[in-house]
Amino acid sequence: MCSSSLDSCLEYMIHYSRIFNREITVA
Repeated sequence: MCSSSLDSCLEYMIHYSRIFNREITVA
């Protein structure tokens, strides 16, 4: 998933972290 660039991966996780904020709060 994070093989091309970490920058894109970070934005991807941040985008989903806002959507699944409740489940990613623990992790």
